[in-house]
Amino acid sequence: MSPKRIAFLVFPRLTMLDFIGAYDALRRVAAMSIDPEVTHRIIGTDAEIVDESGLKLTPDSVYEDLSKFDLLYVAGGLGTVTLMDNRRAVDYLKTWGTSGRWPRSAPARSCSAAPAILRTSARRPTTRRWSSCVRSAARW
Repeated sequence: MSPKRIAFLVFPRLTMLDFIGAYDALRRVAAMSIDPEVTHRIIGTDAEIVDESGLKLTPDSVYEDLSKFDLLYVAGGLGTVTLMDNRRAVDYLKTWGTSGRWPRSAPARSCSAAPAILRTSARRPTTRRWSSCVRSAARW
C-alpha cells in the first residue's frame, strides 16, 4: 500500500529546493489522478519559515500531530544544524514512527538533512542520495 497522507517538515534556513523538489513530485500523484486519495500537509517549526536565501513560506500548521501521516519528508539545508539544537523540534521528530507502522513510517529526507536529526526517529530514515548522506554523516 502506498503512502496516502504525506507530511513535509519545514524549518528556518532550509534549502527550499530540497523541499520543493519532493513536494512538487509528490503533490502531482493526486493532481495527475495517479492516486487521488494522496494528501499532503506542510508542517513548520514556526508560523513563517524563511529559507537560507530569504524566501518566505507559510506552512499549513506548526508542530501538527504526526501520527496521522504515512510519510514524513524532512528537507535539508543549513538550518539542520540549528534544528539539531532545537529541543522542541528534536522531541517532535521523536514522536514519528512510534505507532509501529512499517515500512511506511520511515521518514524521508533530502541528502543535506543532518542525519543526527532523524536518528531521533523510531524508524530508519530513507534518503535520495547516499553518497551525500555519507559525507554529511561523517561531519556529525
